Amino acid sequence: MQAFEFELLLRSAVMVTRPQAGDPNSEVALPYIPGSTMRGLFVGLYTGERKADNPDFRRLFLDGRVRFLNAYPMDEGDGRMLPTPLSWHREKDGDDRLLSDFAGGAQGTSTATWSGIDDDFCTIFTTSASEEDDDERQGTIDATLLSPSMLATVHTARSDRQRVTDVGSTVFRYDALAPDQRLKAVVLGEQAELETLVALLPSGSVVRVGRAQNAGYGEVEVCYDREQPLFSEWQEFEQLAERFEPKDKVVVTLLSDAIILDQMTGATSGTLEPILGIKHKRAYMRRCLVGGFNRTWNLPLPQERAIGAGSVFVYGYDEALLNRLKEFAISGIGQRREDGFGRIGVQWHGTKNVKAAEVVLVEPYLGELSAESRKIAETLMQRIYRKELDARLIKTINKIKMSGNIPQNTQLNRLRSVVRKMMQQKEFDDAVKTQKLSVLSGYLKKLRKVGRDQLQSARYRNGSFFDYLEKLAESPQRIWDDLGVTQIPSFRIGNVRGQGTDEDVILYSCRLIDGVARRALKEETNG
Repeated sequence: MQAFEFELLLRSAVMVTRPQAGDPNSEVALPYIPGSTMRGLFVGLYTGERKADNPDFRRLFLDGRVRFLNAYPMDEGDGRMLPTPLSWHREKDGDDRLLSDFAGGAQGTSTATWSGIDDDFCTIFTTSASEEDDDERQGTIDATLLSPSMLATVHTARSDRQRVTDVGSTVFRYDALAPDQRLKAVVLGEQAELETLVALLPSGSVVRVGRAQNAGYGEVEVCYDREQPLFSEWQEFEQLAERFEPKDKVVVTLLSDAIILDQMTGATSGTLEPILGIKHKRAYMRRCLVGGFNRTWNLPLPQERAIGAGSVFVYGYDEALLNRLKEFAISGIGQRREDGFGRIGVQWHGTKNVKAAEVVLVEPYLGELSAESRKIAETLMQRIYRKELDARLIKTINKIKMSGNIPQNTQLNRLRSVVRKMMQQKEFDDAVKTQKLSVLSGYLKKLRKVGRDQLQSARYRNGSFFDYLEKLAESPQRIWDDLGVTQIPSFRIGNVRGQGTDEDVILYSCRLIDGVARRALKEETNG
């Protein structure tokens, strides 16, 4: 089976909704373009006879040989992101970047309060752990997270579009996929069928998908490599969990909604047992309603309950089961597989720890500002960005505190004095130029054994406070990771963005040290 991959650039907002209860005067779009919409696009482009008894039409669109997968957002490496596993959780009072995978057995302490991950999509990868990494970091899976941007628009529906009246008018709202985002769609099939589809949709084509097309929604541009549009060795995910020990479980993750029917009753099932024949040990899942629309009938399709994308099922390790699941990863499971339903990932994740970061999307070029406008925009963006940095700094100081044997007040006050000295004009300018906290390094080197031992006994961020100060003095740029700068929303005016400067590196490093010491002083005094 080969794959036809193509990129979709949203030139306008896209509105594809899911059946849901709620406000009848509002519609919320899916965070992706479903495979059924992509199949409908190709059906609309097909120039032959669109009848079920046409063998070519049936072979391309009806008998399930060709599968149209959901179009998901793209990451920085132009890869297709996948739904975030529901087994991932973060501790409410912990580091936002450190996630725990309950499918890997990371249940945490009984007193911890956990929350799910709000981001819809992720890309999972691994980085080689260096010798300096602690044992907890070894084998950790890294991931980037993303929630697509949505655009809220208010519309007015009138019985007479030419006249504004008090009667026969209503206000409704669309929350649609925002324009200027990139999604990647995939069609699976044999070479002959895919070549026919490639001919129907040339690279550079501009097409419309979804609802409210007459109102300007749904315009997308198609792009792919014309020289090599098909891939013979395409894979939807990488089995990263197989690299780690012990091999004591099989983790199955739904990469799209799955409609599973009970073989005895014909009703939809909330587990994979009708397919696999065995019960899972643990499951992290959600149910959802799925539907569709048939343009030939001009009627909605019957609604069905499905297991939601991102649901995770954990089974005991079994080679035979693993081999069966690997086959299902290619073919899919359940009903409506031609519309992208029933895609699964096998051993895609399953380690206890996940280190996450927000993905930085490549956005379109917006043109240059004049010199005067650019100067004003830079000032505004810098103020907004620093306001966000201030909020991150306060959150970090309040969330992650010094623990263990807290140094005496004299040591903490002396450290704060060193920080204040670094903030003086000459020392601050030198630090900005060298990008090192030389004053702090000198203080730590000359520190007597009593003071050194006190700082060594204090704990901060899974290590001694002394070691943390040494690393920060040598490399102040790590302050961006400590503050979680990658999670700051992207603000811009034209093509001008807010971003941290060399001065901010030194300034917020000093303020973090001072804030941690000040909090420890306050708690020691009150405690």
